Parts: sequence; C-alpha cells; structure tokens
Amino acid sequence: MTSTSMSAKTTAPMSSENEAQSFFAGRAPVKRVIWLVGTVAMVLIIGYFDLVTGPDIGFALFYLLPIIMTAWLWSLAPAMGIALLASVARLVAALIGRGQDMYPVVIWNSFSRLVMFALIVYVIASLRTDRTRLVKLLSREKELARTDSLTHLLNWRGFEEQLKKEISRSRRNSQPLCVGYVDLDNFKRVNDMKGHGAGDECLERLGRVFKEALRPEDVVARVGGDEFAVLFSSSDPAAAEKVGRRLVELISAIGEQYPGTDLGASVGVVFFDRPPERSDVLIQYADKAMYRAKQAGKHTLVLERIGHRNSEVETT
Repeated sequence: MTSTSMSAKTTAPMSSENEAQSFFAGRAPVKRVIWLVGTVAMVLIIGYFDLVTGPDIGFALFYLLPIIMTAWLWSLAPAMGIALLASVARLVAALIGRGQDMYPVVIWNSFSRLVMFALIVYVIASLRTDRTRLVKLLSREKELARTDSLTHLLNWRGFEEQLKKEISRSRRNSQPLCVGYVDLDNFKRVNDMKGHGAGDECLERLGRVFKEALRPEDVVARVGGDEFAVLFSSSDPAAAEKVGRRLVELISAIGEQYPGTDLGASVGVVFFDRPPERSDVLIQYADKAMYRAKQAGKHTLVLERIGHRNSEVETT
C-alpha cells in the first residue's frame, strides 16, 4: 500500500457548489475582480434592456439574478453593492421617458425596490452563513463518531471504514496488505492499583505514542478498552515488524512509569499476499497472531505471512 493511496482515501470530491464558493476562498484578488466585473456587466446589460423596453415593462425579477448569486456565493457586502447598482440602473431606466411630475413616484418605487433587494440579500447571506455552520457542525459530528474521545485515535467504526477501502483496493490491484493488532498486557493492574484516572491517563499517553511511532500514512485505532489496530502503509513485512517491535519497546517504557503493574503489549502483525474480502476475517487473523504473542510470554511480537490461499501461514 503506497502513501499516495492512503492519503487519497481521505479526499472527498468537491461538489460544484463548493467549487463555486471556493472561487472566493483564500487569496484570489484576480478571481474576485473577474466576478465583480461580470456581475456589474450583467446588471448593466439588464439595465440597458430595461431602458430600451420602456418604463411599462418591469425588469426587477432579472436584477435579482446577479444579486442572489453574489449573496450566496460571495458575501453580504458585495451583494449589497450589486443591489444598490441594480436599484440605480432601474431608477435611471424608469426616469427616462417619464414626466417630471412622475419623478417622486419613480424615486419612491426605486427606494422601495432597494429595500426589497437589501432584505433579499440579507436573508440569502444569512442562510448561506447558517448552512456553512451546519455543514461544519455535521462534519464535526461525523468526525467525533469515528474518533475515540480519550486517545483521539480512530475508533472501530472509523478504522473499519478505512480497512474496507484498503481491502478493496488491495484485491483490485493484486497488492499485499499488512495489519497489526495490539493488546495491552496487564492493563487491568493499572486500573486496580493506580485507579481509573491513572488508567485513562495511561491510555492518553499511549494514543500519543502510537501517533509518534507510526508513520503519517499508517492508520491506527483504539478498537477496545485496551486493544488497538494498525493498518500499515508499507507493503514490506520487515518494515511493519520493525514498527511493531518499536511499539512494544515504547509501551514497555510507559509501563515503567507504573511500578508493579508490568504493563506492556503483545502485538500480532499479519502480512497478506491477498487479503480476505471481509474485514472481520482479516482482523481475526491479526487477533490470533496477537494471542500467539501472549502465549509466547507477552511483551513481544508475532509476525505471520498469509499466502494467496490463506492456508499458507509463515510465523516468525
């Protein structure tokens, strides 16, 4: 599994509306000028047709198009400017061809139209702001649903989503896949001897250890009380084994800060030449490798390589 594929899986396609809104994001003065010139030109063109068709045909509906577009895709202030320009264009078109005795009526109607445009801009800009906040809130809630609140690692749900994607990619491209399963040794002693507060603090430290020991492309999750799963980005079993043994050393070092608990980790790493279709079956292989590490005396790692037929098992 390459780092490119691992990073690509977190990239969501951008909708056309988001692309339009991103047009104004960041430092894009040229794009803003293009948009401003375009909307001003649209208002002037509408104003021209409003003028040549005479005062008896209303064009207020057409002026709304650039106003609404600017309010939704840009922001309140530019939209207010376009609304003011549209009102002036409509006023000029209405004044030409009218007698002076109608000027007060025309001016009053134009002022009323400006107020109407301003209210529409305010409502649309407010809806856009509320929508943006809602999208951010939903995105945050979705992230929380996939994240363990204590360690700030992925939880089982988030890990399974990533794992299924990588299984599909691996099988489709006939590429290997490597996963690890970590179970803390004697973690219950930390809770029993030091208290649950110390246990929570220990898990928080372990969350940081996993992030520091693993590569940015690796995926790690807390999938149980004291159990963790790792999806390695490297397709080299030796590299995965090296990282796994490094985890054993780091977790044992944390265990020394809790005297008398003998805290450590048993790690099972499984390298699949071709992974099984189901994620739960794949995790079962890693879980069994982890139990073999426990049977070997704990505080160690067992690496297994599963052949194409899932019956060729090589253990180191």
